Amino acid sequence: LFGEAKGELNKANAIGNWNAVCTHASNTKANILTSVAVTAICLCQSTDGAKANCGHTLTTQWSPGCNNGGEAVATSWTATKAECEKRKPPTHLTSNTIRATIAQFKSRLGLSLNHKTTTKPLILGETDASNCDGTAAKLCIDYTAALATSGKGITWLSNLEQAADLADNATGTAAHLKLLEAQQQQLVSQAEQAYTFARYAATLPATTMHQAPLQDIEDKQEAAEKECNKIDKDTNCAANPKCKWDGEAKPPNKKCTLSEEGKQKEAEQAT
Repeated sequence: LFGEAKGELNKANAIGNWNAVCTHASNTKANILTSVAVTAICLCQSTDGAKANCGHTLTTQWSPGCNNGGEAVATSWTATKAECEKRKPPTHLTSNTIRATIAQFKSRLGLSLNHKTTTKPLILGETDASNCDGTAAKLCIDYTAALATSGKGITWLSNLEQAADLADNATGTAAHLKLLEAQQQQLVSQAEQAYTFARYAATLPATTMHQAPLQDIEDKQEAAEKECNKIDKDTNCAANPKCKWDGEAKPPNKKCTLSEEGKQKEAEQAT
């Protein structure tokens, strides 16, 4: 806006007569190529006395020598800025609003205030011929040389285009972060559901979760136990790999009973 990263226009950066500040050949730090503020001043403040543009009532003449210390620029900017601030700014500054401003600027090139095309398509402002000199009849800016192949270009316009790209990138990044946040919330929800289910399952007794298989195991082990109990000789008991003989057992305990190995085999067969 001001030809440097500052919050206000420094009048010392735009010292000199109109043609020293408002042409593509300007060597001042703030000029029509580097500063939007100075561009506005060059279009709003003529070198003719009592001639005001841009809605303000400032009639101070930008005459030779009156801006040696930047006084004319400072006075004009105060009045021009006040008129600009009367316009309602956009609610949200987005890449679309920035690009719309750029398009509006470009659409004004080659048109005078009464919409008559000038003989040069890259002149911004009012002229009754094809040149700009700061007088009321030729209060314009000629960007022809600046936008030529070997020209300097318009720095403030390039900065606006870069700002639009940055706004796009920021919007894209925000959308991506929002998507990641939604995915994260979904994963958290799934994890909570899995934890809740696991916690519930852990409180259930084994007989509830595996009742049918355990019952089958018990039935098969009971049948095998009865089969062993029918054997009354140690040799016959030893011949059955599922049984074991206890010669010291007294009634009602049986001497031939189901061994631990036999119980394991019955359990495996049941599952």
